[in-house]
Amino acid sequence: MPENLTPKPPRKLVICFIFIWMAAQIILPFRHFLIEGDANWTEEGQDFSWRMMLRAKMAGQIIYTIKDVELVIVRAQGKPRIQWKSWFPNEPRAVYAPVDCRLFDWNKHPGLTVTYEPLVGYRVILNSSGAETARDQIIEKWQKTYGRSPQIDETVSLEEVIVQLITLFESLDKNSKFIADLETLKQSIASLDQTASLSREKTYAHAVETLERIKRSPFWEAARPVLMRLRPFALQGGASTNHPLWVIQDKNLDFESSKNEFYQLTDGEPYWIWVDLSRMPPYSWKRLPLTFITYHHRKLKVLWNYFRELNGIQVERFSINPHMVHQYAQRVARVWKQKTGRQPEIYVSSYVILNDKRPQLLVDPKLNLVTAKYKPFGHNPWVLPIDK
Repeated sequence: MPENLTPKPPRKLVICFIFIWMAAQIILPFRHFLIEGDANWTEEGQDFSWRMMLRAKMAGQIIYTIKDVELVIVRAQGKPRIQWKSWFPNEPRAVYAPVDCRLFDWNKHPGLTVTYEPLVGYRVILNSSGAETARDQIIEKWQKTYGRSPQIDETVSLEEVIVQLITLFESLDKNSKFIADLETLKQSIASLDQTASLSREKTYAHAVETLERIKRSPFWEAARPVLMRLRPFALQGGASTNHPLWVIQDKNLDFESSKNEFYQLTDGEPYWIWVDLSRMPPYSWKRLPLTFITYHHRKLKVLWNYFRELNGIQVERFSINPHMVHQYAQRVARVWKQKTGRQPEIYVSSYVILNDKRPQLLVDPKLNLVTAKYKPFGHNPWVLPIDK
């Protein structure tokens, strides 16, 4: 082939490609300057940028609330009511009542109570000043309803449980590493009244961590009866009472099943479960249903428990990113519609901490994220600005 006929590379196309590539490498990392708001907070324009290590960001609390007008209705008097016929047939008919366990007054809640707590899970608590009479009545009612007798034990303090566990491990294995851990924990609990609030929180977190390791050990079956006698909310710093509380144990009661026999004691009516969600560790959330109903401040809400689907790393990443928060809201809506045939509204309350400042709302909790549009190259108005 003659030299003058040799094909030449499309020089103009190559130059255009190089120019576009270089422009993209320059513009993309700086595009956050063109988007409204602080990119460290909104995450808008952060992809492919050089600013990712310039801030410390962590999730405080994030709650997904489902609004289904056919499930929770408001009567003429303004009082909410649950249409249980619209609830899932395979889910228990229970209402969770969030409380601050350190302010919870047991004197206002006599009789039988169901609680959900870290480590011990669901328990039936008897609160009665006439203990012997009440115990006899419970046993009689249990035998009449189920044909069997429950085990009823008086609850004890966290410090007493630790002492009993130390004694138990000394009898089982004097060289057990748990003995030293429990001794340290015992000293911390004994000095709780003299410690500051932050130190108290660390002590309770340490107690939960230590007892959780026991739960995963071969000694759990021996330690379980001791822990089940723990006073309600003791692992979350719950307030003490001036009279005894009793725990009723029946291995045939399964509060995680729609066929839970506890309904028979309530004549088929939904029952209440007291729970302190604000002090609930992630592993305890995993035992709660994927969706459950709460009643707080005279309002009924349906919560979506994302801990049942996501691991700790996934929760940490998505809860600080508005785009991921929006994506997950879309997923919740899709799953709800698949199960019920009804289109829900999804509202998210998401508190985030940026650079060790006070927690602030990340997205608008009053906006339905199902209908909110996401703009990949601009500011999304449902992402709230940070208050500096």
